[in-house]
This record gives sequence, C-alpha cells and structure tokens, in this order.
Amino acid sequence: RHTRYWRDWSSDVCSSDLTKVFGIQPDVDKYLYLEHTSLLDLDDVNNEVLPIFNGASKISTWQPLTLDWLRHDGSDDLIKPMIAAWGSCTYVVRHDIASLFKDMLGDCCEFLPVNVDNSIWYALNVTSKLDALHTELCEINYKPNGRVHRTRPYKRFVIDRAKVSTPRLFKLSGSPISIYTSNTDNSFLNLVTKNEFTGVSFYEVESV
Repeated sequence: RHTRYWRDWSSDVCSSDLTKVFGIQPDVDKYLYLEHTSLLDLDDVNNEVLPIFNGASKISTWQPLTLDWLRHDGSDDLIKPMIAAWGSCTYVVRHDIASLFKDMLGDCCEFLPVNVDNSIWYALNVTSKLDALHTELCEINYKPNGRVHRTRPYKRFVIDRAKVSTPRLFKLSGSPISIYTSNTDNSFLNLVTKNEFTGVSFYEVESV
C-alpha cells in the first residue's frame, strides 16, 4: 500500500511551481465506498451499463445513475465521506462542495450527476489525459515469462513534470485508472487539504 500523507501541506501547495506530483487514493480505513445500485445485476454488467472512466468525454450522453454505500462485514465503524470513492472507477463529490471543485477544475474534469442519498452528487470524469511518463527513467516490471506484470507494471514509476500541462488534476496515458494532482495553486490537493474535505488521501509519486 502506498504511504499516506496526513501532515499539513500548506508549505507545498502555496507554490505556483510544479515541484511535486501526488496520486489520489480513498481513505479506506475511515470511510465508506459507493457502488452502482445495479452492480448485483449481471445483466447490467454484461450490457455495459457501468461506465468506464478512461479520459474520454461523457457529458453529452450521460444518464444519471443511482449509487449506494457499500456495506460489508467490518464496515459498521466507517462513515460517509465528503469525497467518496466509486469502487475503482473514480471519485464522487458531495453536492454542497461540488461548486468549489467546478470553479477550480472545470477545464480538466467533467462533473457528472449521480444520485446518492436522494440528492445529487457529482462523479469526477477527468478528461485531461497526459503522455507524461518519463520513459527513460521508468522501469517495466516483467514476469519470469517475459510478460509485463498486470497489477504492477512498473518497478519504477516516474512522471516528467515538464509534460504535465494540467497539474491540478490529470490522468496518464500509461496508467489510465489512477488520478493524479500536484502542489500547484488551485490543484485538487490544495482544495482538499485547505478545506479539510474528507474521504481521500495522497501519496507522493516520483517526478523529475
């Protein structure tokens, strides 16, 4: 598991210069996840009802879905966050804070309405997908049979900061599932930490 960072980032996020890159991950020890209400219906899965967040725009064809909190053994002590993980798809922002994210991130992210607790929340569809891996420094993680490891494709994962054109929030072409941010002004990291929004944590990614 990645190292989690809980310290005060004020010394980092106040700079307009991109000097650090961070991955975003859900705080699974404290907060509940969301799941599609029809997840248990295999027909929905087979008919591709579940969306894929791969950086492509979805706003023109989006139909709001209903999401529920995932309950399981051991989740009794977990609480509802302000920013919730939607499985491994993306993150969903609570209705009363969504406008803050739209103001800062609207040019690199779509805000797709979903139904949560009988109110409208917004799923983040990050449309800024960058070819920003540092190919000379990244090291591929090969299996003994010569194939690339599917769950851990890199032994060393390095982002080239010079190629990060939208440092506030972005995805990588070589890692389309994960979402990244940085220590620049008006970044996702800045917004979350300054306002103490709950539900996510950050881990630093090697960058040069």
